[in-house]
Amino acid sequence: MISEVKELKNSIECLLFVSGEPLSLKKIAQIVDTDIPVVESIIKQLQDEYQERGLTILEVAGGVQMCTNPQYACWIKKLSNSPNNDKLSVGALEALAVIAYNQPVTKAEIEFVRGVNSVAQIQKLLEKRLAKVVGRKDVPGHPFLYGTTKEFLKCFGLSDISYLPPISSDKKVEMVG
Repeated sequence: MISEVKELKNSIECLLFVSGEPLSLKKIAQIVDTDIPVVESIIKQLQDEYQERGLTILEVAGGVQMCTNPQYACWIKKLSNSPNNDKLSVGALEALAVIAYNQPVTKAEIEFVRGVNSVAQIQKLLEKRLAKVVGRKDVPGHPFLYGTTKEFLKCFGLSDISYLPPISSDKKVEMVG
């Protein structure tokens, strides 16, 4: 017979495996009907157990998620037949960096920092769900304001936007307006 703690641990492991999305500790605690500190303790145990394995449990986008261990990305890449053009271009990565560090930000502000038209890059970021429209700026024309998404946080392994590495002062660009 399985102990109650082992049953809870197995249940949480299953939730993380099937979710495909980060789950908050609160959500997990509600589902398995226990307290958040108990969930935290079990997550820590699972993280320790998965440390040297092909899967891992990461804290991303305000929750926890079971993911493949980045150490084995080369094997996953061989398995997936995604074409190289599915990667973000340098321009799209630049636009994403401007959005991430200056959000909410308009297309004009992105283009000011990059010095070039960024419509295609912004569109690609929207398609990949790395950026989204978060509102409109209260200026004439009411342009869209862009910000990052939970998918961005997941993709870059961040629990929230405050964990972005700082930009050195010689690389900072003052925004217009």
